[in-house]
Amino acid sequence: MVFDSITAPNMKHLIVLTLALFSLNAFAVKKGDTEEKARQELGKPIGEMTEGTRRILSYEKGDVIVENGKVVAVEFGAQDPTQPQVTVSAATAGSTPWSKRLNTNMLRLAGNSLAPDKKPANETKDYYAIYYSAHWCGPCRQFTPKLVSFYIKNSAQYKNWDLVFVSGDHSAEDMEKYVKENNMPWLVLDYSKIGQSQFLTAYAGAGIPCLVVVDKNGRVVLDSYEGQNYVGPTQVLSEFEKLLAKK
Repeated sequence: MVFDSITAPNMKHLIVLTLALFSLNAFAVKKGDTEEKARQELGKPIGEMTEGTRRILSYEKGDVIVENGKVVAVEFGAQDPTQPQVTVSAATAGSTPWSKRLNTNMLRLAGNSLAPDKKPANETKDYYAIYYSAHWCGPCRQFTPKLVSFYIKNSAQYKNWDLVFVSGDHSAEDMEKYVKENNMPWLVLDYSKIGQSQFLTAYAGAGIPCLVVVDKNGRVVLDSYEGQNYVGPTQVLSEFEKLLAKK
């Protein structure tokens, strides 16, 4: 069964709002600065991704989104000066840049509440599925139980992957209700950190439910969208199961 998607303006607006908010922060790098200044201020480069005409550049102290040589957004994430600082150390040096960023701001259902995930900071999987969904979305509520069954079965059989839920709900309370109702066993991006996580939200399609599979370096392997064509998350699950079986 192929589910129709529901256009998720709140997901797209969230990304746009993120760019606006972070461009206003009085950090060392701000919107309009040159790529060279970002390089000077943010330390050692650790990775790069391309999204259309924009490049997402990861440095020790944070990420910037660059277009035509100019900074259009700044993401400090765990490196936000108001938050505890995270530095590259021997414990995390073996992680790839993308998966290293994933090891912060993650929650997981523990009993009847969401709690910080306790994975080792340097844990890296071969694949990560990113699930964009929301409780208010009818097709999402239809698909989510199938995804839970898939996760339980395949995470037990294959240890080289994990899944991250990126909520499109209207509040943290709505997100937590959705997680609990479905006993979601996977990683959940902290609702308060969604606006600081462009490295995850950048893969979101125009509608939900949307399931995207990336490798440990953040390269897209499978997507609910083929260009502008919505093929849906069920097709992604089918192809992903075949991919896991090959490993």
